[in-house]
Amino acid sequence: MMNRKHMFMTTAASIALVLAGCGANSGASATRTAASAAEQVAMVVPAETTDTDQIIVAAANDTAETVEEAIEPIKATYTLASGQDITINEAGTYLIQGTATDTTIIVEAADTDKVTLVLENVTIENADFPAIYVKSADTVHVQTSADSVNTLSVTGAFVADGETNTNATIFSKDDLVLEGEGTLNISSSTHGIVSKDDLKVKSGTYVVSAIKDGLKANDELTIKGGTLNITAAEGLEATIVTIEDGDTTINATDDGINATLKSDKEDIGTPTIQISGGTVSVTMGAGDTDALDVNGNLYISGGTVNISGQSAFDFDGEGALTGGTVTVNGTQVTSIENSMMGGMGGRGGMMGGGRRMGGQMPSDMGAMDTQMPSDMATMAGRGMGERMQA
Repeated sequence: MMNRKHMFMTTAASIALVLAGCGANSGASATRTAASAAEQVAMVVPAETTDTDQIIVAAANDTAETVEEAIEPIKATYTLASGQDITINEAGTYLIQGTATDTTIIVEAADTDKVTLVLENVTIENADFPAIYVKSADTVHVQTSADSVNTLSVTGAFVADGETNTNATIFSKDDLVLEGEGTLNISSSTHGIVSKDDLKVKSGTYVVSAIKDGLKANDELTIKGGTLNITAAEGLEATIVTIEDGDTTINATDDGINATLKSDKEDIGTPTIQISGGTVSVTMGAGDTDALDVNGNLYISGGTVNISGQSAFDFDGEGALTGGTVTVNGTQVTSIENSMMGGMGGRGGMMGGGRRMGGQMPSDMGAMDTQMPSDMATMAGRGMGERMQA
């Protein structure tokens, strides 16, 4: 939580004076409209921290008691228009409003710029391109304003941007942070939300429906809060998946949460799923599916994890349950064991995948493995190779 001890404004009128200067920053774009001071929204940052993740929205008529020491006003307000993209080229906070089709909010700023997009009852429906596309920036915050309902969707086959396969309703090449006090509905014919760097969820409500992955990051995907309801082939995917808080519900037909090596960073480490808080509910479809699937280590140290499906855990390295409450098909478990129903010769080899690398193979399975026919051995090896390349 943000520290609010230091307040510096004594009257609500002072806020209006700050906001009144915002209109001068609005450009002459056909899709952009200047808002009056009474309509502007101020961004508030606590004085004690320089962490740009810690931002809240305060309405212009807020009293002095709710205003922090540092204020970054809205730099420009955009009203959507169908068929007209919005391009943001520099750091700042931008308010987006309205409804449109075949429109993309593009962020193409310097790699040191931090950009915040405040969505206020925004609806965008596109046929073949992201609704939000971050081409370059340091970090982009997608923030829903209080009590707003925002809907972004892509209905058809995505088209590439040159060599970039832009295959998500929100697609970012750089760090992406989701936060706010409103609701964001995401629908996609491929992936829901993708970051080619880090992806963080801090607050807000998200309803994601995607054919492939719900939320996906190349490096780290961190859930620090908020409410997520995801329906997809895979709910969450990244090299490192960390859940610290929040309420996450996943309905998946492949893997509920998948940690696999997707990053090209040398210091990223071993693929890992780590759950230390919050509530995670994973319901799996039938077939060769895994609720928590990791080509590395699986650690649960807190929170509540509820799994419904034939294969709960599939890991290739360490698996440790040191805290929290974990139930599988209604029964509480006290340890993490590789599931027996992961599929023979599929992802990860012989029944459950990770046990041949993880060293947790039961004695009877050991006997079976040593006498496995040559054709089955070939299938198992092929399955392991496929898994490592996923």
